[in-house]
Amino acid sequence: MPAVTRLRIDALAQLADELRFSPRTTLLKQVERTERLARDLDVNQTYPEDWVIYRITKHRVHKKNPMLIVGDALLAELSAFVERLTDDAAIDASSAPAGALLLGDLCARWRVHDRTIARWRRLGLIARRERFGDGKSRLIFSGDVVDWFERAHAVRLARAAARSRVSPDEARALASVAARLRREHHDVSRNAAARAIAARSSRSDTTIRRQLERVQRGPDQPLFPERGPITKMERRRIARALRRGVSPADVAADLGRSTQAVLRADRLDRASRLRTALVRDAAEALPALQVDAAPLARATDLAAVAIEPEPTLAAHLALARAAPAPPGQALEFALASAHIACVAHARTMLDSASRLHPRDSTIDDIETVLRIAWRLRLRLVHTQRRIILAAIEERLGGELLATRPEVAVRLHLIAMRCASAAAARFDPSRRGRLAAAVGLTLGRSLARATRNVQAAPGRARRTGVELTRLTDWTIRAAAWAPLVAPPPGIAAALITLEPAQAQLLAARFGLLGQAPLSRAHLAAALGKPTSAISRLERTALRHALRPGAPMQPSGPNAR
Repeated sequence: MPAVTRLRIDALAQLADELRFSPRTTLLKQVERTERLARDLDVNQTYPEDWVIYRITKHRVHKKNPMLIVGDALLAELSAFVERLTDDAAIDASSAPAGALLLGDLCARWRVHDRTIARWRRLGLIARRERFGDGKSRLIFSGDVVDWFERAHAVRLARAAARSRVSPDEARALASVAARLRREHHDVSRNAAARAIAARSSRSDTTIRRQLERVQRGPDQPLFPERGPITKMERRRIARALRRGVSPADVAADLGRSTQAVLRADRLDRASRLRTALVRDAAEALPALQVDAAPLARATDLAAVAIEPEPTLAAHLALARAAPAPPGQALEFALASAHIACVAHARTMLDSASRLHPRDSTIDDIETVLRIAWRLRLRLVHTQRRIILAAIEERLGGELLATRPEVAVRLHLIAMRCASAAAARFDPSRRGRLAAAVGLTLGRSLARATRNVQAAPGRARRTGVELTRLTDWTIRAAAWAPLVAPPPGIAAALITLEPAQAQLLAARFGLLGQAPLSRAHLAAALGKPTSAISRLERTALRHALRPGAPMQPSGPNAR
């Protein structure tokens, strides 16, 4: 006995809850009206909610803004509506109309499987759930409903009856062929075996695959044992391998999975991690994110600026001391507005993407928009370099070079993370300045970090401190930054690649001062299909990240 289908139309679900306590005779009349309603519906029309209620109950209700229901969706829900009514009311089978048929009798009459009847219930084949003497509910179809369905779907019924069922002899023959394939090719999957057998028979691969699901090699030993769903650990392995340019076919062979399963697992993993990171980033960022068309259109131009790397303390000090004063309010407002619009746009696209079957193009677009947002956030932070250095040295009471190397690295990382958090929370609509927010955040964090650290004025600089390598703070500038940042070593490896490969990776990740581009954008620009761009990108990544390739920080323009 199939479970009662959940009603997806809120108006019908609410009506079913209201009618469940109706008297038995009234409920049966409402069921009959619903069966007649299914015959009168036009699947291409739209029906207001109050009209549907009137057709079922014969009571007029007046709603200011009635829900509009498409006829196709309404027809698909009516059988579930009637089944819920009759099941909740525990209607006895003695009230079944004359000529009603049980599910098994209807399957025999039309020579179809009960799963076919389950699909046809969404086409207006209304079923009732009525109780029998043994206390169990069974599906019953009234004679009027059956007669109408035979007239309305005569071609469908004839086509379904013409399909022959797999006989026991044919099932044994299919099992024998599948067992031979399994002996000759130990790693053949059930799907591959079904396709191979279907190519030499008149059956579809779906029919053969369903037969092979029942084939047993021994007691409780299926001929094609299921591997089960891909585990979380396998998803992480797949993500790391594909990110380094490994072919999906090679990953699938290594895991004993199909290529499509590997690609789907990668899409699910990327979408899940982006969703988690965006939720965490939303908890840290205060502005109300809204997709604004104007800043979003300017985001690409604003992100097309080279961002100088800071591999060592000397590089940071040189850039900070040579940095101009903070930009004008107009540019700062444009950068912050574009950053907020990009993050909001990414969230909107991710919310609208399917959670079970996300498209690779959609995820790539989201990642590209977040790469642009990442560059905009870094650019906002870099405009505050002079303020950041001044705040650190003010707290130390001397130059940063006068402290121990490990202290200098730690203070730099704390300061840049605080500035990044301030940039994430900066709301340009309040007409404030980012420098004030950065200064306030730095003051609190540096006060704790420098409690036991002090550089006396005039103290000699420590030798070699300026060559100390800094921790790459850019990949922690946002919760989603590690998911969209280029793999470490890509920028440094561009000179080792062929020109076409170097240009492709530079365009994808924005490594040469331009804004990052999606695969769809590159495919349109180069006149190639997106799948070809994906293959070229994997090949370039594999060559760039091969063993022995130079490894450098993973910042946007790291060299």
